[in-house]
Amino acid sequence: MTPHFTGIGVRFTIVIANKANGWTVRAELIKKALQMRG
Repeated sequence: MTPHFTGIGVRFTIVIANKANGWTVRAELIKKALQMRG
């Protein structure tokens, strides 16, 4: 594995992690909203 490829992999992993994080936060907010309404 060359440093260049590793750098791309790290950036890709961070992007995926950020997206997953965003979805988790959104899911939590939706769950709370549904609980408050219900």
